[in-house]
Amino acid sequence: MTRSAIMRPRINSPRIVSTTGGRTRGDCLMPRTAYKRCSKCEAEKVLEAFYRAKKAKDGRQAYCKECARAVSLEHEKANPGMAARRTKEWAKRNPKHRARLKKESRLRNPKTRREAIRRERERYPEKYRARTTLGHAVERGRVVKPTSCEVCGFEPEDSLLIHGHHHDYSKPLEVHWLCHHCHDALHKGGLKKDFSGKMSKAQREAEKKVA
Repeated sequence: MTRSAIMRPRINSPRIVSTTGGRTRGDCLMPRTAYKRCSKCEAEKVLEAFYRAKKAKDGRQAYCKECARAVSLEHEKANPGMAARRTKEWAKRNPKHRARLKKESRLRNPKTRREAIRRERERYPEKYRARTTLGHAVERGRVVKPTSCEVCGFEPEDSLLIHGHHHDYSKPLEVHWLCHHCHDALHKGGLKKDFSGKMSKAQREAEKKVA
């Protein structure tokens, strides 16, 4: 058996391949690299070229990242909107996990977050002013932000999942406090509850303080 056959056996499973052919330098073993064969393009790549998969025996998907992205794009073209629907369904089932991922993303990508805020400020100036005014009022204690949704009563651990919904952006302190599910449903017409003429407890307290 040749040395190359020992280093890279042709099997479709990850294996550890020594970059020095198994030799040692002093008392230390040289770094080793794991390889795996993609089930689609059949190319042999390092293990990091495959997405993680908890249920897989080797902890990686069968397709490499390039093939997985190509398959995903083909599936999205054949089934438009399905990926977005599944993402929303997952977010609804895992609100705590979603909130943690969003928070980590904001901390990991501060420049992206600032750019998104800048675009929103330029596109919706009145909306941005109303949300900013409300946020400052909550921070200074002028408005008391509740811990539960006014509609469904959901009490998330993360207060960021309770949103202040404005019916009139010219009145920034007049809001209804909704969880992210009810807020999303309201904007999409799926929430049937009528808020007309209703004032939240936080709004009434804010108006008393302002007066």
